[in-house]
Amino acid sequence: MKLATAVSVIALMAGQAGAQGFALTLNGDTVTGSADVAAEVARVDRQLQQADVRVQYSGLAPEARLTVEVTEVANGRVRVQTASNFPAFIVRGELRLVDRAATAGPRVVSRQALGPNGAADVILPSGVAVEDLVLVYRVYDAQGRWNETEEVALAVLGDTVAGVERGSDITARRGIPIRGGAVRVSGSSVAPGAVIETMGEAILPDPSGDFVVERILPPGSHPVRVAVNGAGAAPLDITRDVDIPTREFFGVGTADLTFGLGTGADGASDNRGRLAFFIEGRTAGGVEITASADTGEEDLDDLFKALEERDPREVLQRIDPRDLFPTYGDDSTLEDRTPSSGRLFLRVEKDRNYLQWGDFAGNIGNNSLVRNERQLYGLQVYGETPATTSRGLPRASVSAYAASPDRLPQRDLFQGTGGSVYFLRQQDVAVGTEILTVQLRDPDTGRVIETRRLEPGQDYRINHAQGIVTLDRPLSARVEEGLLGLTGISRPLDVVLAVQYEYTPNAFAVTGETGGARVEAWVTDDLRFGVAGIKERTGGADQTLTGADLLWVIGEDSFLSLEVAESDGPGFGEAFSPDGGLAFETDAAPAGSGSAYKAEFQLDFRDAGLAFDGALTAYAERREEGFNSLDFRTTAATGDERLWGVATEVTPRDGLTFALTYDDYENDVGEADREGSVEAVIDLTERFRLGLGLYHEERRGGARPTGTRTNAAARLTYAATEDFSISVFGQGTLSESGLGSDDRLGAGFEWSFAEGWALGVEASDGSLGPAADVLLSYGDEAGNTRYLGWVLDPERTVAGTTLRGSDKGRIVTGGRQRINDRVTVFGENIYDVFGDYRTLTQAYGVDYAPHADLSTTLAFEIGRIDDRPGTDLERRAVSLGATLDREFWQASGRLEFRDEEGLRAGTVFASETIIATANVAWEIDASQRLVFSLDYADVSTDSSTIISGDYTDVVLGYAYRPVTNDRLNVLARYRFLDDGVGQRIDGVDDPGPRQRSHIASVSALYDVSPGWTLGGSLAYRAAQTSAGPADPFIDNDAWLGVASVRWHALKKWDVLLEARQFEALDAQTSDTGFVATGYRQINENYSIGLGYNFGTFSDDLTDLVQDDEGLFINLLAQF
Repeated sequence: MKLATAVSVIALMAGQAGAQGFALTLNGDTVTGSADVAAEVARVDRQLQQADVRVQYSGLAPEARLTVEVTEVANGRVRVQTASNFPAFIVRGELRLVDRAATAGPRVVSRQALGPNGAADVILPSGVAVEDLVLVYRVYDAQGRWNETEEVALAVLGDTVAGVERGSDITARRGIPIRGGAVRVSGSSVAPGAVIETMGEAILPDPSGDFVVERILPPGSHPVRVAVNGAGAAPLDITRDVDIPTREFFGVGTADLTFGLGTGADGASDNRGRLAFFIEGRTAGGVEITASADTGEEDLDDLFKALEERDPREVLQRIDPRDLFPTYGDDSTLEDRTPSSGRLFLRVEKDRNYLQWGDFAGNIGNNSLVRNERQLYGLQVYGETPATTSRGLPRASVSAYAASPDRLPQRDLFQGTGGSVYFLRQQDVAVGTEILTVQLRDPDTGRVIETRRLEPGQDYRINHAQGIVTLDRPLSARVEEGLLGLTGISRPLDVVLAVQYEYTPNAFAVTGETGGARVEAWVTDDLRFGVAGIKERTGGADQTLTGADLLWVIGEDSFLSLEVAESDGPGFGEAFSPDGGLAFETDAAPAGSGSAYKAEFQLDFRDAGLAFDGALTAYAERREEGFNSLDFRTTAATGDERLWGVATEVTPRDGLTFALTYDDYENDVGEADREGSVEAVIDLTERFRLGLGLYHEERRGGARPTGTRTNAAARLTYAATEDFSISVFGQGTLSESGLGSDDRLGAGFEWSFAEGWALGVEASDGSLGPAADVLLSYGDEAGNTRYLGWVLDPERTVAGTTLRGSDKGRIVTGGRQRINDRVTVFGENIYDVFGDYRTLTQAYGVDYAPHADLSTTLAFEIGRIDDRPGTDLERRAVSLGATLDREFWQASGRLEFRDEEGLRAGTVFASETIIATANVAWEIDASQRLVFSLDYADVSTDSSTIISGDYTDVVLGYAYRPVTNDRLNVLARYRFLDDGVGQRIDGVDDPGPRQRSHIASVSALYDVSPGWTLGGSLAYRAAQTSAGPADPFIDNDAWLGVASVRWHALKKWDVLLEARQFEALDAQTSDTGFVATGYRQINENYSIGLGYNFGTFSDDLTDLVQDDEGLFINLLAQF
């Protein structure tokens, strides 16, 4: 605590050196500088220490954070709180309420001014469900550029604002350049009722008396006032002048050169070295520079040539965290400021313009037909004009990238299994290349309804070497969609996990190149033109994709978008797994060339100057056979595809709404789908509402029924009370040809008969058979729910299934109940009888939190599908998870079991999967740390098409690092790896090499005296390896021992003696080595060493030549 305050004093007072002198203090002691300044600093420090308040400064690209949360929902309004740590750069803020379910697409329904770190009440619009509304917070700088948060659901109370000072951030778009430094004021033990005033804001401490506030300030001098006032608080009111420098750099570097002379007959020399540096900072002109380079240890003749190569150790980065010590006992965290798969990284940036060499996401946006999501290593540039439009967007921008990938991309799609572990089709996954999304898809058409991207560490973990994804929570196979259509039918949506990643095949080298670019410009404030292109020649892909687009912004929610694209050659395919990765179905990208065209139009009537609500939308697309992109593959199965549609919804006055929709699809193989409707809803009185509709559909081509049909429908609703309404409806076929008549007559009611309880019933009969929709539901403010429903739809279809027999509908029942503050139970049952196709899915669970820091979840999913002859499947899944978060304990774990059996395409199919994951971190005391992790999977099956086997990875780490007396330091680790499945790489599903190994090691340092240090390491490996499932395991045991003594002889002299013993037990070989070195420290940056290796082997266990005996000189420079 004291050191943190002292360091802040050093930083803060440095800016006053010119006018008042300076003082450098460390832990209260003046190192150098003015005695008067030091005395003033000491006085202020005493005041801060007595109040237990700290003032700290940090520079070098501070992170701008922005968040918004809903703190209360009641009586048609929501209470909103915003938070930001860069208010000095913000001139205004705006809350935007968005209706996600609007007919014309997401629409801003209200805007409300609200400054940063403020609170406000937002009135909700009538007639819009709360669950359809989301909140977005946008802030602007003086030039109109803006940052914006992610969408926040109103139905979920937030907890992110309090964490802004500690790193919480939900920023979705960053447009405001931030330049300056962060000043943090924090404190503890503040008396209840006291108020802290600092940096122009009033801060309330939490119940324990702690507080923290961080603000980014622009370069220059700023007075930072800290005042504590209130009942029971010791008065404090001081001001410290903070000088944020305009120029600031931090850097480290090392040069390590070794010149060796062997003692063999040829006296061969071995000259090796390593050069490395890291630098980060900004110039006075605002240019931010981050750079690093590391040649690795190479022959001196090849030292600089190595910089041109991709780092071969990048492959090892996928397994290093488990092969190194799991913990070093210092509670440190690792942040990669220079992400690079190679040996170089460079990023030069000013005002959002940048050039970067390293790892990057090859995304080029704003054209849905020309997209790429690959993670690449190479060159990326982006530039934008300082001039902006009236909406804060740059007038013009250009982005480009180029790379020579040595990896292949892969896209895997998984049907939700009710579990949380999924096995990728490929292994040896490149670190940081994975992109995971969860999609809700229409089971009939495959159309993506909703997509949500998952965040690593928060939503999932991935074992890159083995290709295993573990989600934070189980993923169900299906979810229920909302009530739709005239008969109120609900239907399930498929839940799909999409994983895109890159992997390195071993059987062949990947060569090629990829590049992309986009240029766009706002010709006016409302008109944008852009061109984009992607060239992909990697592995089997040989594709050129180019496009152009035009955007005309008519108003806040109105626009016209035109896109055109042309592809030549195949891209990349994808694979689908219905069982979590046990088996895959591949979909290769077809060859060919073609073009695609797309137009979208949206007009909000308010933007057009009309005095009523409403919108008009339209779209048109054409995709030629042979066109291929990330989202589209147009093959000979459909030929050219053409689709267009139009929709409008108009509310000219309260109580009157008109709607019109039309969708048209056709292709060159003769298939066509056309649907249109005209609807009107009229409030006849306060209690009577009349709905009228006219519907037309046409089906051509394919194996389904074809023809046309036109229906008219009407619905009359009577609201007897606020809690009860009844309705009657009818539908008649005006004309038909081939599709049959669909006459229908029915009635229904909605009744809120008790607190939280509602019953909706609707039944009808007609030409196609009976239909029904019954839903009994309950919900309260505590989140408890109950529901029981039955849906019968005479026009329902199931993808890939022909109705045999009669459709008995779907029954859904479930709920969630909070038993007490500790226990919540939930469950759902879905029984579907679609003729011979029958499914039963049962899901049960319990959330148990016996303490505030412990929570557990138990979930069950049971499903059965009785389909056409030859395909029947039963699935049973159970998942148990627990999380413990205490001051000195953090633990989480999950145990899952999944059993599937039945027939698949007439073949008997059965599999059992057991999965366990666990992570434990224990802070034993101030000096000791213990960590543990477990990944276990056991898949057994009698099917030859499914990979089976077991996989176990156990890691245990221990560290003894005393804080007050560090004479003895100990690090230890143990790892058990049993891979009975074998790695799958090279683009095939066949299992590869297997291994079973125990690895244990311990290292220690002991300071006998200030001048003498003893060190030792002992490592043992008991391993068995197998080339494949048919090959026997072969033992490969070994141990290594190292002992050393270091003597700090004089002020600038060090002597090191080290002995090594390596035993390869099964190979029956033994090697002994002895090294003696002496180092002379020339100054604080340079050292020179002289040594002799008396053994023939080095500490590099991959060195098999064993010719390392001899004399060497080592030159070391560190900065």
